[in-house]
Amino acid sequence: MPPEQELPVSIELLNNEFYGSIAIELLLDTGVENGIKTVEFQERLASFNEKALAFEHDGVIVGSSRSIVDTLKQVNKSLQGNEESQYTVPATDELVAQELLIFEMSGGKDLEEWITNDGQGARITMLAPWRDLIHYSNYLDELEIWATEYFKDLADITYTGVVYLLAPIQKMAIETMAESYVSAAFVITLMMILTLGIRLGFLSMITAVRLRN
Repeated sequence: MPPEQELPVSIELLNNEFYGSIAIELLLDTGVENGIKTVEFQERLASFNEKALAFEHDGVIVGSSRSIVDTLKQVNKSLQGNEESQYTVPATDELVAQELLIFEMSGGKDLEEWITNDGQGARITMLAPWRDLIHYSNYLDELEIWATEYFKDLADITYTGVVYLLAPIQKMAIETMAESYVSAAFVITLMMILTLGIRLGFLSMITAVRLRN
C-alpha cells in the first residue's frame, strides 16, 4: 500500500512507539500447581526476555518481550524502598509467592493476564515490527526450536498469536501460487507444441514470456 495511506501510517506509529504491531504469544505450562512461583522459573523468564530481544532470524527481531517477571521485579523494588538495585527477582521461592500475593491483594489486575489462577502456567508476549509475513514463517520456526530448548526442563510451550494464523496462510498461498504458475506454463506449452509443433510451440512461449516482461 502507498506509505501515506492510513493503515501503513498507523502500523509505522505502532512500530515506533509501542515496539511493534505483531504479537507473538508463548503459553508456558509447568505441569505443577504454583510451578511458576519459584526463583528458578522467574529468573529463566527474565533471562528469556533479555535474550529474545537479541534473537534475530531472516531480518526479524522483536522490540519487546514481557511476562509476569517484569511485574514481580517492580513489586520487589517497591517493597525495598524503590531502590533501583532491587529491581530483581526475590531471593527465595517463598518471597516470590508472597510478593505476587501482595500484588494481587493490592488490586493488581495484571496478574490474571500473565499467569493462570493455579500458578501452573505463565504467558510471554513478544512484540515485533510489521514485516512481510513470509519472513515471520522462518523466524517462528527458529524461535520454536530455541524457546522449546530454553524451557525444556521447566515447562511445555504452546505458541499462538495472530502471526501464527497469518504467516502459515501467506506461505501456503505463495507456494500454491508458484505451483499453479508452473503447472499452467507446462500445460500451455504442451498445447502449443501439439498445435504448432515443437519448434514453433517453444518459440511462441518464449515470445509470450518476453512480451509479458
